[in-house]
Amino acid sequence: MATGTISRTAMDDTIYRQRFQVGNMSRTFRTLVLGMGFVGIAAASAIAASASTEPSVMVFDQPAKGNAVQVSYAHLPAKGFVAIYGAGADGKPSGAALGFAELPAGPHRDFSVQLSAAPKAGQRLWASIYRDADNKPGFDPKADASVWASGLPSENAFVIR
Repeated sequence: MATGTISRTAMDDTIYRQRFQVGNMSRTFRTLVLGMGFVGIAAASAIAASASTEPSVMVFDQPAKGNAVQVSYAHLPAKGFVAIYGAGADGKPSGAALGFAELPAGPHRDFSVQLSAAPKAGQRLWASIYRDADNKPGFDPKADASVWASGLPSENAFVIR
């Protein structure tokens, strides 16, 4: 009888170990799948947050730095441009763009826009953002569309000190 009991215990132990290992693999697989699901949800949330962020551009008064101006932040809902304009006598944007930066959709921080000429101290400039409507290289204000058709402010004024 003792031999039968030992043999049965050994068999039960072997079956237990097999079940335990399979159980661990099953739990590991479930954990992996759930983890991947949470990562997917987080990525989708980040993409949705980016898509729902209003278009914006922030440029602050700044000292002259050669032929460039520094843009602190811009968010483009689609591939497009940050364009810099001069100001007319009335202080509002006027004339052709002095320079532009082509950017992919999304948030952008601390980047430069090269201008056709160095701005002068006291000069008022305007930054505006456009969607690349024609899918052609370069900025074309007649073909590329302002992203602020919804009535939000269409520019950000700043002064070169």
